[in-house]
Amino acid sequence: MTRVIVLFLLMAVCMSCAAQNAYDKDEKAFDKQFALDQKKENFVTDITHATLDGVPVVLEIADDPKERQAGLSFRKSLPKDHGMIFIFDHDDYLAFWMKDTYIDLDIAFVDAEGKIREIYRMQRLTYTVTHSKEKARYAIEMPAGWFAKHHVLRGSIMELEAIKPRLYDETVDAYVKR
Repeated sequence: MTRVIVLFLLMAVCMSCAAQNAYDKDEKAFDKQFALDQKKENFVTDITHATLDGVPVVLEIADDPKERQAGLSFRKSLPKDHGMIFIFDHDDYLAFWMKDTYIDLDIAFVDAEGKIREIYRMQRLTYTVTHSKEKARYAIEMPAGWFAKHHVLRGSIMELEAIKPRLYDETVDAYVKR
């Protein structure tokens, strides 16, 4: 009887490992295809200039769902004083993770008036979710340590060039500039 139980448990462990391996292969295939699609479609092309507490920066714009999902995934580096701004249609509690992001980043959550409400460090290649504790309209990702190095703190002001928001166009099933 003991042999039967041990054999049953061994079979269950083997089946579990096989299922996990199949899941891991599917996830890796999805990640690889996502990276190829991102490279092929070049999701983020628009940039804007801004100042964060008077310090000039160049920000790639992620203002539609596809661009926000891609974010800074698969980047190995960023040019000096470059980052990404995530623009949302309304204030909300925001959440970000670092899956497939190869560089450590800092994230600032910014309200609709341009005031930085929170700044957090995010570790590369993790599934840890960083949540805003307050509602925000924007999130700005910069290389890790950038905010501290430039003395941009909670309460600092973001001044952003005018950006024309994208609108969803049902006729072409895509987000387009106004």
